[in-house]
Order: sequence, then C-alpha cells, then structure tokens
Amino acid sequence: MRSRVDAPNGNLFVQLIIDGVSQRYPLGITWPTKLFDKEGEKLLPRQKGDELCYQHNLMIQNELAKWNKLILRYYVSEHTATHDDFKRVLKLYTSRHDVIGYFRVIASLLEVEKIVDKETAKKYNTAFNRMEQYFKIQPRWQFNTVQLFEIQQLENWITETLAHNTMCGHMRVLHKFFGIAADDGLMIYNPMDKYKMPSFQDGVRDIIEIHEIKQLKEFYDTAVLSDHERDVLRRYLISCYTGLRKSDIEQLDPRFHIRNGNVLRLHMFKTRRYGKSVEFTMSRTATELIGKKRALLFPFMESALLCKTLRRLVKKAGIEKYILFRSGRDSFATAYLELGGNIKDLQEILGHGSVRYTEIYLKMTSRTKSNIMSKFDTI
Repeated sequence: MRSRVDAPNGNLFVQLIIDGVSQRYPLGITWPTKLFDKEGEKLLPRQKGDELCYQHNLMIQNELAKWNKLILRYYVSEHTATHDDFKRVLKLYTSRHDVIGYFRVIASLLEVEKIVDKETAKKYNTAFNRMEQYFKIQPRWQFNTVQLFEIQQLENWITETLAHNTMCGHMRVLHKFFGIAADDGLMIYNPMDKYKMPSFQDGVRDIIEIHEIKQLKEFYDTAVLSDHERDVLRRYLISCYTGLRKSDIEQLDPRFHIRNGNVLRLHMFKTRRYGKSVEFTMSRTATELIGKKRALLFPFMESALLCKTLRRLVKKAGIEKYILFRSGRDSFATAYLELGGNIKDLQEILGHGSVRYTEIYLKMTSRTKSNIMSKFDTI
C-alpha cells in the first residue's frame, strides 16, 4: 500500500494492490506535488506555521493506520480479501467518531476473522439496528461525548419498547463494543465502566420432560419423516441427551470429538476463546444418535427454520409445548438433576464457568417436580 500525489497539483490517494490489481481510494486532499515527502508519506508546509498542513498530516496518519489495521486483520484471519471487501468495510467506516458506524465495522471484522459465528454477528447488528431506531428520536452518539445517563436513557427506552431481557442482551453487546473502542484508543474514558449491568429475569421456558424425551425418541425411531425432518429431530435429540448447544452440534465431528467410541471431548464454540473444553462419557442413546460417520455431522442451519420444523415435529409426536431448539440443553440439564446428578458435575458437562449459571436448572427442576407431584392426584 502506498500514498502519493498523482499530479503537480493533484489529489492524495491510498493505492491498494491485491493480486496485481491496483485501485486508488481518494483521501479528499489536494496539495502541491513538490511539497509531498514520498519517503515519509506526509505533506510539507507551504509556509511557516501551516496549520492546514498539520491537520492534513494527522488525517493521513489516521487513514494509513486504519488501512494497515484492516490489512493486518485480513492477513491474520487468512481471509482472501478483495477490493469489494475493502470497499464494503470502508463504507461502514464512515467516521471513527460515529459509534454505530464503528461498531458495525468491528462486528463485520469479527465475523471475517471467525472470532464470532454468523448467528452472533446477526445478534450484534440487531442491537445496532435498535440503536438506529433510538437515534431517530435522540441525538446521535459520538465517542468521548457519551455520558452514563445517556446509556441509562437507552436502557429505559429498550425496556419500554421491547422487553427487559431484550434490553439485557443489547446492553451486553454495547458493553463489549465500548470496551473494544476503548482498547482501540477512541475514548478517553469508557462510559460503561460505571454502568451497572442489569440481570436477566427468569421467564417461562418450556422444556421436554424425561418421559417426553423418551416419547420423542420413539417418534424419531418409528415415524415416517423427510430427510430434513429427520435431520432436525436428530439434532434436537442429541442436544437432549448431551446438553450441547446448536453451535456445538454443528461443529461436531467424531474424528476429533469422540474418543473410545463414547467419550465426547470438545471446546464449546461459545466459550472457545477461554480455551475451556468439556469431556464426559455419553449415554448409549447419545452415542447411537451421533453414529459412526467420520466427518462433520451437520451443516449450518438457520435457527428460524430449525425451530419452526422442530415445533411441528414435537406437535406431531403428541407433545403440546412451544419448544425452541435451545430447550434441548435445558431438558438435558433438568433430566440430569432429576436422575440424581449433582450440580457441580452438571456445571462441568455444560461447560459453565461458574456454578451460579448452572443453578437456574435447580429452579427449573423444582418446577418440573411440582408438575409431577400434582399428577399423583389422578392415582
């Protein structure tokens, strides 16, 4: 990459060469050619105390730093970048002072670098879209001007417009990206350092109970299903028998993750950055569902399609519940405790960093036990 002037009184541009193909990206600066230092890639003053020269040189330094950072990111990610990739990112990178513009760029780069998956990047952009709606009625944020009370105003608006748990999810996204911006040197202080993160509220989460897991497995074994339906139900049953998330089931490959025929060991996708792995012996049913295929078991499937098909199959199996795919993990956890498992072992199987995350299943198990006990009235 290089920066130079292409005419005696011409325009300054960044020239990017990819696979021998050169494209120029104007910087919007004109300057006398003879006053451009090619070696130092900077402008020379037209007269003593040339303030405009100083400002332009700061802009050039910022632009070259941005370009070098983008090139390094693509290089590290081993992603084959094209000029279209750079144009797309630069279009988002309209201003490093614009909060949402910067956040969208970072989210895009995290996806390119495979630090986050497609679903997570989509969740990030949903939060940014909510902010765009908010900024139609409130002044748009810029770095180093955002105050804590403005963060709290956004929190109140999301809660009133959507729901408490939706707000909690969005605020965690903002906390993450403000932290990245602070590390990137865009802010003197991070307004979320003093922000008290709200807690999620327990909601009604339908799960498949032990007898229903058995019922669904029998339906899988005997019903006439299309290839797509069988694929969806198999994924869900694997979750019910192992506690794996959708993202982990879609990375499951017996060549790398199954040992001695029935021992599962893998780095869970959601917590892979921490290097934590889970390892446990699977049940015979789980081992049979995974099978002996020596390759990646499942391709990626959109969550909406997965859940829509799953709910239809659950109903056909005679279970009248509104089920989401993630309920398979909840169902496994509650079944594990009801069958006599202890909370610390469950924490290790689920890959939770703290047992307090696992304790939610104690509450869910209590609810399930109450439902079971009420059935004794029919005896």
